[in-house]
Amino acid sequence: MRREFTANVTHELKSPLTSINGYAELIASGLVKNDDIQKFGQIINQEGNRLLNIIDDILKLSKLDEENLEEGRNNINIKDVVESSIQRFKRISDKKNIRVSNELDDIFIRTHESLFSDLITNIYENAIKYNKVNGQITIKYKKDERFIRLIIEDKGIGIKKEDLPRIFERFYVADKQRTRNLKSTGLGLSIVKHICDYLNYNIKVESKFGYGTSFIISIPCK
Repeated sequence: MRREFTANVTHELKSPLTSINGYAELIASGLVKNDDIQKFGQIINQEGNRLLNIIDDILKLSKLDEENLEEGRNNINIKDVVESSIQRFKRISDKKNIRVSNELDDIFIRTHESLFSDLITNIYENAIKYNKVNGQITIKYKKDERFIRLIIEDKGIGIKKEDLPRIFERFYVADKQRTRNLKSTGLGLSIVKHICDYLNYNIKVESKFGYGTSFIISIPCK
């Protein structure tokens, strides 16, 4: 497993580095037209950001092995954490004209604050990334005696039935043909699954291809 992960990491890091190196060599050669220098510089910048995102996600996965769950536990309001993610990505959601509805009441739980924030951030960012222009995201919940079920629902492109069993695998990107312009590292949902396992949460995904996806996180009531 570790050898396979290392091979995947090497491949994912090599791809943007090869692109950066290639375009940098072209610029350094002095043979590039002035009109192309800015275009190549933008590509280098995009690939550099992609590289930083991959490294950041790998560090998050590594951090999960080192976290002291008890030391990091606090009483938090789920509604506040969700609202923080909404504000963090507001510029992107506004650009796509995505309607965001936060239907949560004040819900207090005791959990690992930074990990829970990463969990919500990754799912919400995913809902924006794979949403449609003029789409919609709804965050709501259901509660019974045993669980708080947090639901993050989007009206995006959806996931094919055959891809659903693999979406939490590291570096797996569903339907690459349709998502090739979305710059996914393939690690975001793997981080989500690892965090849920660490916090003893259950996560379920429901999706209809072409119509949207729902992530349901079951948080034990304590």
